[in-house]
Amino acid sequence: MRFLINNFVKYLNFRSSTYIIRTFASSKQSKKKDTSIPSLLKERIESYKKILTTEIDLIEKGLKSNTNGNTKEKNTVFNDIRIKKISFHPVHGKTLEIRDYKLVGLTTKNLKFGIPFDLEIDKQSFETIVLEYDSTLGKIILKILDRALTWTSSIEQKLCSLKLSSKSNFKNILTFISKPNFFTAPGWNTMKIIYKGSAAPTTYSDININLIHGLNETQQKAVKASLNSKRNILCINGPPGTGKTKVIAEIIKQLKAKKKKILVVTPRIDVIVNIMKHFNKEDIKNSCVFGDETNSIDEKMKGQVKFDDLDLLSNLISESVNTPYSSFIPNYIDLANYLNSSIRIEIVKESQIIYTTVGRNLWKYLQSAKFVPDVVILEEASQILECAAWQFLLAGKRSIVVGDFNQLTSNFSSIPESEVQSKCPSILEYLWNNVSSSCKILLNTQYRTNEKIMKWSSKIFYDNAMIAHDNNKNILLSDISNIKKNSGYNSPLLIFDLKDFKNSFERQNNSSYFNMNEVLVCVKYVKFLLRNNIKENDIGIITPYSAQQKEIKKNFNNIKVSTVDGFQGQEKEVIVFCFVRNNKYRQIGFLNNEKRMNVALTRAKRQFVFIGNTDMLNGVKSFIELQKIFSDAGKSIDAKKFLSDSNI
Repeated sequence: MRFLINNFVKYLNFRSSTYIIRTFASSKQSKKKDTSIPSLLKERIESYKKILTTEIDLIEKGLKSNTNGNTKEKNTVFNDIRIKKISFHPVHGKTLEIRDYKLVGLTTKNLKFGIPFDLEIDKQSFETIVLEYDSTLGKIILKILDRALTWTSSIEQKLCSLKLSSKSNFKNILTFISKPNFFTAPGWNTMKIIYKGSAAPTTYSDININLIHGLNETQQKAVKASLNSKRNILCINGPPGTGKTKVIAEIIKQLKAKKKKILVVTPRIDVIVNIMKHFNKEDIKNSCVFGDETNSIDEKMKGQVKFDDLDLLSNLISESVNTPYSSFIPNYIDLANYLNSSIRIEIVKESQIIYTTVGRNLWKYLQSAKFVPDVVILEEASQILECAAWQFLLAGKRSIVVGDFNQLTSNFSSIPESEVQSKCPSILEYLWNNVSSSCKILLNTQYRTNEKIMKWSSKIFYDNAMIAHDNNKNILLSDISNIKKNSGYNSPLLIFDLKDFKNSFERQNNSSYFNMNEVLVCVKYVKFLLRNNIKENDIGIITPYSAQQKEIKKNFNNIKVSTVDGFQGQEKEVIVFCFVRNNKYRQIGFLNNEKRMNVALTRAKRQFVFIGNTDMLNGVKSFIELQKIFSDAGKSIDAKKFLSDSNI
């Protein structure tokens, strides 16, 4: 052991000069930049500082109030759980395994990869993130972020507490916008165009290109515009089913062929996975993902030459615990961190395309590797807050922002929905409402839905510009089931109306609502679909309220039942939508956000089923239009008669 340590230290001392972590200095400017920040941008920065500070305070207060809560219900605080062991991982560094019966069988989003937790040991708190959770064993593996933690075997078998960290992405955003030396960044000209510090051209001449895949007219227009290097900013609005991801994949392929460096930013890792499904092995060559997927930078590290050194050093660190050589561990860890960063920077240097989620802090790697994207692509940008997008817009020379801002967006809990558009919109919505028309393209041909189902969305959100492709404009349930073509149950728009159903009012469960008569109608109709050979996987049930979701789930094990927010981005042959709200005051709460109805409708391919009291739609102007479309293009059935019909 002594021989190994001495020789390995000598070896690394000899080589350590090659492991250099560069400072984050900006590259030299060839000419002096305009450092004046546009007044509109200044206003937005100051506004977001206040909003972010308020939001962070609310998060911290909420976490404190949950400290003594029920662990099984809250899953934000875990008290008196036991540390099993510590180890040093070559990729993740200092790690710690917690195993406790209290952690067995939890179903929670809070224990996923990358979620931050504060670890409390002996009345001291340390920053960690989740690497892995095994619900069967009640095991959590944490990455230790805090250098102050005494990482020795003395903490093994100790009791500790975990608390969901308030160090959210909001704090990172606040830190970034509080030091706005934006003029040093590659995307400064883009920001000036967005916030009126300089004018954008009124027209662009986009060049003709030979596209690899067959695209429709607006899709081709979007790709050609994306390849125009004179465009600092381009917005592509892609409503559901219009082939938005296909367009993004084509843009990436074309840019890659032109040897351009690309940074792709998404709100979630599954969006990256969806994009990469369009690529073959050659397409993903020279790319890396900052995430937990197979092609991630963490996996790529293992293929680097220096990784053997890092792996050996990591083993040495783990083996030195509880030995006379444990005093060397802090120095070994410092060297391991240098090696780790050096390898990551080398991977970024070698990459042409980098994929990341919006919550990742990439600046240090981009700057250290001198990776300046020629193009930044923000996908699903309707779920990326304006202020969260700034660091990425600034990272590259020009940006392409893609999504559909008429879907549900991310939001601050401190901002009422009625004020979201003006105070804290998504980056896509802000751009669509503020940049010139020459910077905007709408994908207008949808390949998913029967044209009757898309009619309301097209009129309310897209100025009647949407077109249903011939392959799907007349698709029906009868094409894939035993339902007869002339049956009322074959209608693309089917309404089970409860307006004449007495005592069908909503009921409240804590802050949520449910409606048992709607549940009964939903269950009976779904069973009818199953008897007529509609597959379970082709049916989706959507409801705005978790209490209603819970009641419906009692009846089905293999059918997707979700809230509107949880169903975004998915599609089914049949969508059954339970409205729930039914009261004499005609109050519908957050359902007056028409984007929720848009999400629900646009999930359906062959049939959208509305279950509820249609009179409850009278309070919202756009919903009155929906009533009219239901009446003109749909089939309405009395819900009470349907329940009493023994032949169904």
